[in-house]
Amino acid sequence: MANATFRIELMKSAIGFPKRQKDTLRGLGLLRRHRVVEVNDTPSARGMVYKVRHLVRVLGEKDKSKPVAWKGDIVVPGPRTPPEAKKAAKDVKGKNKKSKAAGKPAKK
Repeated sequence: MANATFRIELMKSAIGFPKRQKDTLRGLGLLRRHRVVEVNDTPSARGMVYKVRHLVRVLGEKDKSKPVAWKGDIVVPGPRTPPEAKKAAKDVKGKNKKSKAAGKPAKK
């Protein structure tokens, strides 16, 4: 268990909760909502997660001895589409829908 880690995500803000729970989140490295951190799988880290389990989500365990491909580990943004291309794509889609609707017989 010494090589294993797990990932946690802060789902809910600590505003309105006791200072102790805020300090626990800070100790885990969770400073902002929807941020994911990887924590070593130790009894103390598990205890900290247990204390703030209503604020976090555990994404899964990861054993460093076995490389596992995590979906979303590295997020690389794709190429940006210029606004003109988006507008042209919408126009083409809209024309296709109108032409399909025109070919159908009217309901009685």
